[in-house]
Amino acid sequence: MQKTPNDFEQQRRNVDWKDAQYDETMKLLNLIFLLSVAAAHLAAAEESKQSDSDANSGSIDSILSVPDLIFLAEAGYPGLEVSLAKRYLGGNGVDQNDELAFSWFLKAANQGMWAAQQTMGTHYFGGFGVTQNFEEAANWYLEAIRNKDVDPDFFQPASMQSIADNQAQLGSMYLTGSNVSMDYAKALELLTAASQSNHEAMALIGDIYVKGLGVEKDLHEAFKWYHQAAQGGTREFIAEVKRSRDEVAVAAGIKIETKIVPMEGSGFYVVSKGRLFEYDPVLSDFAIYDPVAE
Repeated sequence: MQKTPNDFEQQRRNVDWKDAQYDETMKLLNLIFLLSVAAAHLAAAEESKQSDSDANSGSIDSILSVPDLIFLAEAGYPGLEVSLAKRYLGGNGVDQNDELAFSWFLKAANQGMWAAQQTMGTHYFGGFGVTQNFEEAANWYLEAIRNKDVDPDFFQPASMQSIADNQAQLGSMYLTGSNVSMDYAKALELLTAASQSNHEAMALIGDIYVKGLGVEKDLHEAFKWYHQAAQGGTREFIAEVKRSRDEVAVAAGIKIETKIVPMEGSGFYVVSKGRLFEYDPVLSDFAIYDPVAE
């Protein structure tokens, strides 16, 4: 019986499907092998009662040779793509190469890995392995913010603070249109993410609500952000934020009540531990004021 074009097309589809199934099966087998090797390594470490630092080195990527790591990273495992990127970034077992580090972080980021997306933002922000581009940096940070689906402990705290600082700077850029196109929505999203640890971001959010930049003007909301921002930073920064906060309080009719107790032998007033606490009826709590900054 003579085959028709449809028969040949169906045969081609069957071959393609079998090839795809084979690829998926091989990836699964590779992963199973990888996990079994890691489990054996960790078991041996436990039996020999290695130190905690030695035991911690028993992560999957640490027991793989560079060729094996490259092979498995090329198979499309995001975690191992990041591991390989970190090796190139630090020159660990390979020649240091920012461009290759960037390319492997990009592969993992494109698969939705939050940690890699954060790193892409940092690379574009600083121009590490790629041409500096603040718009791209912001886009990757925002993608990570919206897709935070892995353990944030992937980064050391210092790195997280650096990311927050970058986000705060980018948010400020979008507020003013400096080096990027002005975008109040992006500014607020970036600054909100940065506000977890960046006091300047908190103050800028206060500015947004005072001026109604992309949001409805809300002096009470602005007061809350200024109030939080005043809890950290340099003395000059704190003094400036307090002025803004107090101006908003007057405009909004917010009364700031102070509960103080004098400390013997000191000109400062405190509630506890030598620090001045100011009670805010809006927030219903006590805000720490550093007497040195007054």
